[in-house]
Amino acid sequence: MGQEAKSLESRLQMSPLVETQYKQLTRDSKSAQDFYNDLLSKKNNSTMATDLESAQEGEQFVILDSASFPDQPSFPVYWMFAAGGAGGGIGLGLAIVLLLELKDKAIRSERDIEFFLELPTLVLLPSVGLAANRKNGRFRNWWRRRKRPVVKHAAGQAA
Repeated sequence: MGQEAKSLESRLQMSPLVETQYKQLTRDSKSAQDFYNDLLSKKNNSTMATDLESAQEGEQFVILDSASFPDQPSFPVYWMFAAGGAGGGIGLGLAIVLLLELKDKAIRSERDIEFFLELPTLVLLPSVGLAANRKNGRFRNWWRRRKRPVVKHAAGQAA
């Protein structure tokens, strides 16, 4: 019985070594199997490509009629783009002018005075500016230099 126990004990001690060798062999076997499968798929792809090329050797394409350029482009139609740009520019300009006019609250005429203040106008005096106030240029700040009437109405207050 002691002999048998010693024999089993020695087998148990060798078990991790055998297990390590088994794992190494299976890993090498799996690696060799993957390499073989990769080579086999490459061989199959190569034979398929060779068969395809040999099947297409008889096929040749001949150009019957070469392509020609059109006389004029189908798109863009330049005159339509120019007309659209001009119309858009005019429309945008008019919209800006309208916005500025609606935003301006200045009183410029007798009619404006009577409309906004609902009082009769007694006197309109034009504004007279000096030539020194022009600031280097005929058209610079022209909107500030235009004549503005000084308005007095019946209540005696300046507007």
